[in-house]
Amino acid sequence: MKKGDVFLVDIPRGRGYEQRGFRPAILVTGVNCGIVSMIPLSTNINALRYPYTLIIKKSEINNLNRNSVALIFQLRGIDLGLLFKKIGEVDKGVMDEIDKLIKEMFDIKL
Repeated sequence: MKKGDVFLVDIPRGRGYEQRGFRPAILVTGVNCGIVSMIPLSTNINALRYPYTLIIKKSEINNLNRNSVALIFQLRGIDLGLLFKKIGEVDKGVMDEIDKLIKEMFDIKL
């Protein structure tokens, strides 16, 4: 498991409008103490109206069934036991754009 991998995950039920359920997600860290940080994906293209989102076009590399929206503002840690299988990965350009949006979201100055 590595940064940029696309996994099917089962996100536990949360509150409010948090993503939940069985869906693809992009890993943004490797494994750390049995936890990975991930960004859930949504096929609801209207989610692009929110800040810190990014369109992910389906491709043979990421193996998504449909174009999806990376909900970067919902970045979270998840237990390895909730990851089911790797289905693909995002290309370096997409991961660079995700990294840029994460830094902007957290106002990280490097």
